[in-house]
Amino acid sequence: MRKVFSAGLLALFFMTGEALVCRMCLQTSPYRECTDGGDFCLAGPGQYCQVLRVIRRTGPVIRIRSCTKTGSEECGLTKEVGPYSLRFTTTCCRRHMCNR
Repeated sequence: MRKVFSAGLLALFFMTGEALVCRMCLQTSPYRECTDGGDFCLAGPGQYCQVLRVIRRTGPVIRIRSCTKTGSEECGLTKEVGPYSLRFTTTCCRRHMCNR
């Protein structure tokens, strides 16, 4: 039932163009699908779809796909966490489902 509701909601917003529809998902490995099954979020005016990547020296650790909370200030950020050799990066886009 939830999938049918999500698909109907997605179709409604694609047709009306009212909001930006983004993928919402937690991916704990680059070789696996979303661990939470995946869902959708709606980005409001001035918001974007985003992907937050947590990377260590050996490669990607996790990816979180979602809508930005505030706007473009969350986009294009990179932060290094020295002792753990982790890097956090965010990328954003402004088309329906562009953060796949």
